[in-house]
Amino acid sequence: MTRWRWAAAGVLVPATAVAVLAWPRTEGSATETAEAYLSAWSAGDYAGMRALVDGPPADFERRHRELFDGLRLDTAAFAMHRTGGVFAATPEDLGYATFTARLTGPGPDLDYEGTLNLVERDGRWKVAWTPATIHPDLRPGRTLVLDLGADEDVPLLAADGSPLASPADLVTALKRRYVDLLHVPNVAKISLYVSGRPLKTLAERGAATREPFRTTLDPRLTAAAAKALATERGPAALVAVRVSTGEILAVAGNRAPYDQAMKRLHPFAAGGIRVKSLGLDAPVNPGIPASSAKTAAGEARVSVLSVAGMAAAAAGGLWQPPRLVGADHVPAVGRCGGCRTRRR
Repeated sequence: MTRWRWAAAGVLVPATAVAVLAWPRTEGSATETAEAYLSAWSAGDYAGMRALVDGPPADFERRHRELFDGLRLDTAAFAMHRTGGVFAATPEDLGYATFTARLTGPGPDLDYEGTLNLVERDGRWKVAWTPATIHPDLRPGRTLVLDLGADEDVPLLAADGSPLASPADLVTALKRRYVDLLHVPNVAKISLYVSGRPLKTLAERGAATREPFRTTLDPRLTAAAAKALATERGPAALVAVRVSTGEILAVAGNRAPYDQAMKRLHPFAAGGIRVKSLGLDAPVNPGIPASSAKTAAGEARVSVLSVAGMAAAAAGGLWQPPRLVGADHVPAVGRCGGCRTRRR
């Protein structure tokens, strides 16, 4: 007859030999190791990082210092990427953890995602380090390099996409007004080099990363206007405005086009009709400094731009503030913006 006896857990088991296998316990978790490694990396604690690596190379700390110093970094921040959900896989399940990195300095910011491979060694979770742990594109013989260059200018374009070169004084005024958009100081890029030669650019700060700055000027119409005024003996200026949008299509003058057509106020005679009653004093802001009109000591003075704007409003029945650049670059121009005019 088979004999039975009670086990400590209250289950009947036969009186037979039982073998129990015990695995050595792993201290901590893969998540804790990954977080500690990334925290030490963010703090520049390379010795602390090394202690968490499985078989680190002899030049482990030097490689990290060379990267930080070579890119002239001010800060380097690393954070583990976390996934949500009850059934989300953990670094213990996957054998790796992903992280985000942000490197900042005098060059462009470098943002990327990386991977920490994790292994169990001697009862602890360790980082299985390779050069790709620093950056996924790194391999033996590859390095990240900061290239610093001269200042660059963003292309200034006419409405048709051609380079805008004239009127020269107007171009100068545009470049001065939009210097933050048109001029890029301290051009720099971070590149991946292989055996001393650039392989690809990882981050860049320069004119090539910005959209060209497009104006409303029509180069053919501007050239035709300048040619027409060239034969005038006295000072003469012209501004052409698109009736439906207020876009300035041409600015010309036989002295200094920008000053003559948009800034200077000229005597205006309208048979005793006041400038204000004509609407010529409507504020204008085409995107660069300009004048509208004023009356002083009984004398009315207006800009060519103001007259062109009101002529367009009379033709279209709606005041469209004249502008030389994209509408997103022009601030509100005041009380008459969008008001209707009465045809005569």
